[in-house]
Amino acid sequence: ENYSKSMLAKSTHYFESNEVDFRSEPLSEWVLRTDSISSNEKIAIQLTVFIDQDGKLDKFEILNSTLSPLETEWLVKDLTLTTFKPALKDGKTVPSQQNVEILLDSSPPIFRIPDLLTDFFPKNK
Repeated sequence: ENYSKSMLAKSTHYFESNEVDFRSEPLSEWVLRTDSISSNEKIAIQLTVFIDQDGKLDKFEILNSTLSPLETEWLVKDLTLTTFKPALKDGKTVPSQQNVEILLDSSPPIFRIPDLLTDFFPKNK
């Protein structure tokens, strides 16, 4: 009989956070496509990330989002480019999974410090 590679591939066990000695951590900023977010949108996305023993994000599952499914998929499409320090169990790197929540506010508050010379002492012409 013919078996596809995926059928023959060994299923990876991803340890949960409470099963490891040290959880995996991102080594860089999360890779997100934030260019399409409107200027006043506050976004929350909850997902489970699956990280292999080398620190590569294998896959992720979206659990909940304040965006539509299509918008959420677009925003997190490049998430697998994020690199991680892998989880450790008994001194060895192991595949792991963890739930994360990404909170984005694309309209950060603007703090303006007045320029004392120009704002309070206008130039006389």
